[in-house]
Amino acid sequence: MVRRLVDYLYTGNYAEQITETGMDDQTDGISPLRVHAIMFALADKYLIKGLQTLSAANYAKSLGQEPNICNFIRSLPDVYTLTPDSSRGLRDEALEFAKAKLAVSLASPEAKDIYDDLAADIPEFIKELLDSFLQQPLVGGCHKCFDCILASM
Repeated sequence: MVRRLVDYLYTGNYAEQITETGMDDQTDGISPLRVHAIMFALADKYLIKGLQTLSAANYAKSLGQEPNICNFIRSLPDVYTLTPDSSRGLRDEALEFAKAKLAVSLASPEAKDIYDDLAADIPEFIKELLDSFLQQPLVGGCHKCFDCILASM
């Protein structure tokens, strides 16, 4: 990550994956979502606003490209543990993506196992996800349901 930080300081950008020469051209094995989350955390820690903006935009862009759901879930500990609660840049993006995609994706046993581990380790994400559903349900609701039921009788 330090190499990416230095790259950003010199070029204004950083690579999602870095190939280490001399190591059979293997990448460092971190998903792009995790890279962007860690870069966001570094930017927050060192107060580099430009990098914070870039990494948040890259995280959102990666989510828009329909990432592997397991990689998304694996990025959440970085989103929730490496940045302060007040830093909403990635959290809000992650919550919106989870609301839209997570329920269907948990049909995969691998994704479900990773999600179960996440739920135990990062209850803050689960709470925020539930709160977001309560504040903005995916389907409309009637605040006078009992009245509607009585009216239909």
